[in-house]
Amino acid sequence: MQNKLFEWNEENIGWFETSSKYSKFHENLASLISPILDNNSTVIDVGAGLGRLDQYIRDHCRQMILVEPNKYAFNYLVETKKENQILFNMTFEEYLELNREPCDYLLLSFFSRMEIEDNLERLSSLCKKKIIYVRNENHDSNDTLIKYLNDRGAEFKHFHREIDFSQPLKKDDVEKFIETYYGFKSKSTKQKMRECIIDRGDHCIYKNNKQISIFIIEKI
Repeated sequence: MQNKLFEWNEENIGWFETSSKYSKFHENLASLISPILDNNSTVIDVGAGLGRLDQYIRDHCRQMILVEPNKYAFNYLVETKKENQILFNMTFEEYLELNREPCDYLLLSFFSRMEIEDNLERLSSLCKKKIIYVRNENHDSNDTLIKYLNDRGAEFKHFHREIDFSQPLKKDDVEKFIETYYGFKSKSTKQKMRECIIDRGDHCIYKNNKQISIFIIEKI
């Protein structure tokens, strides 16, 4: 549900948090990722967003580092921070310049805005074991990534899942929601989005069965 112009603000933070709690999307996604970790491991999440996924992963590792440049999202991270989390309000490039010790695992998911194909070596420098890369399902881009990794002799595995990420909405917010997340799309696409809106009387539900791919890539 992200376009290139997406920026966090107080309104879409509210939508996102409501959707996460309602659908249990991040809780269900974390259940796929946490078995990869161990209780003594360290994890860095580059482009953590609101850290909703991290809230369910942090109990399965020793320490988490969350890197997030957006001030609204970072303020949310501060409010929900636990003792085993370290926060950095900066970009990926700025964090690299700190030359901190690598973590065991690097987590990239949706809002990281990082493309593995352009940054594999730099991303690998931040971890000792594996990169866990969560992205929207797209067969063409998956094929491109698979070829890229194979050409470099990288060891990896990947799998697909469908996870509910439905969004409760006030009726007055439906059109604003569609424009916020899909305003850059064609009229026909936005109309398909409207067809996913379920009227529940006093509110609406945007039904969203999110198709995702998870790549687990060994450090190169």
